Amino acid sequence: MFVFYEEDGQFKTGRIMSETEASLQVEAASGKRSKIKSDRVYLRFAAPEPAIFMEAACQTRDEADADFLWEAAGAEEFDFMMFAEDYFGHAPQPVEAAGILMKLHESPMYFYKKGRGRYKPAPAEALAAAKASVERKAREAAQIDGWVKELAAGGLPDWGIDNARLLFKPDKNTLPWKALDAACTQTGLAPMQLLAGCGAFPDIEALHKAQFLLEYFPKGTGFPDIAEPFDPPSLPEAEVAAFSIDDAATTEIDDAFSV
Repeated sequence: MFVFYEEDGQFKTGRIMSETEASLQVEAASGKRSKIKSDRVYLRFAAPEPAIFMEAACQTRDEADADFLWEAAGAEEFDFMMFAEDYFGHAPQPVEAAGILMKLHESPMYFYKKGRGRYKPAPAEALAAAKASVERKAREAAQIDGWVKELAAGGLPDWGIDNARLLFKPDKNTLPWKALDAACTQTGLAPMQLLAGCGAFPDIEALHKAQFLLEYFPKGTGFPDIAEPFDPPSLPEAEVAAFSIDDAATTEIDDAFSV
């Protein structure tokens, strides 16, 4: 007799070597033996051999469409065996039930796990948001990959960010930085070397000037027009006796008091 069970988040098959009420000793196809709890066993079967069983179950899993399963599941929590029966239109064979269970388990965006072999379909709004997030991450990954290839080839991407800021004060959560970091890892160059080689700065003077302006003029140098300074009006000379207290060698008398 063989079993289909879950261990460390993965589904496996094996031959039963011994069994107690609480646990089983199972031998995998590789010959490795392990002790598993009884509640980790989902299915028992007499044929085919475990390796063939798993291959067929994986094929069933791959043929099942997650979107169709989600639409067919309704909104209530369900047991995978009952769901497999509805899906196939007959009492499922162990290999069919195993394939559906693996598909449910590997589709957490569509189905929330609620217990041993039990799942609940995700709400439509949550599923739509999850799909949008997956699509956004895929677009971002493609964008980063494109920039990495361009940088590695010696080109400078048009990534809409100041190259000096990217080099000296980067936001490491942005896509340009992730692309630059990946390109540096791929080429073995430091960020400054890579950007300079791609023509981000025409010469070393421009590089240092860009760093200076970023450090001391972070808001830019586009200052508003101001009026030219003018000489103050002449002040009347006071007819008083003024006294200054300084040492005898002073040459700068810039304050005084009168009595």
